[in-house]
Amino acid sequence: MHVFLGVECGKAHPSTSYSSWDEILAYFQGITTKSELYKYIKLQHKFESAIWNEDEGIWTVKVKDLVTGDVFNDWVHIVINGTGILNNWKWPDVPGLHDFKGDLFHSAVWQTDYDLKNKSVAVIGNGSSGIQIVAAIQPGETYFAKLPPSTFFSDNSTEVKSLVTFIRSPTWITAGFAQSHAGPGGKNYAFSQAQKDEFRGNAGHYSEYRKGIEGELNARFKFVIADSPEQEEARQFSKLEMQTKLKDEKILKHLMPDNFAVGCRMLTPGNGYLEALTEDNVRVVVDSIQNVQANGILLKNGELLEVDTIICATGFDLSFCPRFDLIGRDGIAIHEK
Repeated sequence: MHVFLGVECGKAHPSTSYSSWDEILAYFQGITTKSELYKYIKLQHKFESAIWNEDEGIWTVKVKDLVTGDVFNDWVHIVINGTGILNNWKWPDVPGLHDFKGDLFHSAVWQTDYDLKNKSVAVIGNGSSGIQIVAAIQPGETYFAKLPPSTFFSDNSTEVKSLVTFIRSPTWITAGFAQSHAGPGGKNYAFSQAQKDEFRGNAGHYSEYRKGIEGELNARFKFVIADSPEQEEARQFSKLEMQTKLKDEKILKHLMPDNFAVGCRMLTPGNGYLEALTEDNVRVVVDSIQNVQANGILLKNGELLEVDTIICATGFDLSFCPRFDLIGRDGIAIHEK
């Protein structure tokens, strides 16, 4: 995430029902500042390896300063791998991707000053990030965007000239979470100044609001239980939503799952996404990509789609192996086990 806001501590009260990326960042920055944690944190540093020294009972670690390029060694008694799995983004395995002469981005490492206005854009990927990206760059409804680019994810402010979105896998598009605490249909909702003042001045009221959201989410847990009535209800609700909003049988055939239930993949509150797919300047492509060329994307059917910008919303390496070398006793590397 890019750091560009000067913040005060405790910016815990959001301005919308779905918090924007910059408010979440500001909240973490505020907590870090108040708790004086920055002195324990190395930003713009890459942890490259940890090697166990059996004789001394320590880990020898190698770290690279990404600003200067300098590499230095240190040692510690304990290494805690808290990286999770959604941290090592990857390019799609598409031949010729880096032969493209236009602008190429991955959704995880966006340039905040990049302007998509009046550009022809291709979005590869229709997972959670791809769904939010399409809804964000195609004018339509207020949406929830979890990623950090500012000009890229601003309500209805970006107007691309044309948009090509590639759909490879079916997925359930759901309404917003905790709908009774958001806008109509679960859409994002901007709090009034009076509501924000009430949150700040009445801790009990804000706590009640938060618990209400949590309670509504937890009450819906049963829909992930196989063959439960709640699961069937969730399927029928999502099916009707997709049929009503999409109104295109060809796209619906490729996008709506028929072999797995709601909740088997990560749920995405896709407000505005289905509507965007039906716009005149949007093309949904289900054909496979042959390769990427200097001026666009060549499909396996021989058609060349010329674009100015390619956005890869293609996710992360989910191998569960750390992206640094971790060498234990007897020189055994964890990624080999």
